[in-house]
Amino acid sequence: DEACTEVVARWSPGTAAGWKNVTLLGDTRASEEHRTERVPTDVRVKAEGRVFHAHRDVLVAASEYFKALFESGMSEATSGQLELNETSADELDRVLCYLYYGECTLRHEGLISLLLTACNLQAADLRERAVDAVVKKLDADNVLAAWDLADVHGLKRMQGVVEKEAW
Repeated sequence: DEACTEVVARWSPGTAAGWKNVTLLGDTRASEEHRTERVPTDVRVKAEGRVFHAHRDVLVAASEYFKALFESGMSEATSGQLELNETSADELDRVLCYLYYGECTLRHEGLISLLLTACNLQAADLRERAVDAVVKKLDADNVLAAWDLADVHGLKRMQGVVEKEAW
């Protein structure tokens, strides 16, 4: 939405001097069998024309969005073919990397977009790791953008930290 686009624009490369990459480390990751494809994939997720093969149980375990979708009985849930119109292919790639390997590395410019994707997919662990990374890089140039983001997406923990930083 418009408020989120503005937040992403205000979280510019200059707001975190010297901060080129960020690695998000998660508490969980998919099993070795899933990561090495010993368990055949049963879902195809499409974003921006790219198709990603995944495992329903990995998606459900990490995302309330996918859990609700697969439990809904909708045609996408039964066919195993999903299309995410609001998610870029690069963001989906990062999300899946995080879900399968418990980490992902990205340039700081992509952090807010990844946080928004985690919010949209209701991927709690990824969302919290992205919030941690944002909070670590708060400064006078980005604190208001971070507060707007926290407010719009109901990120209470981030909002509390931002409020302390701003005052």
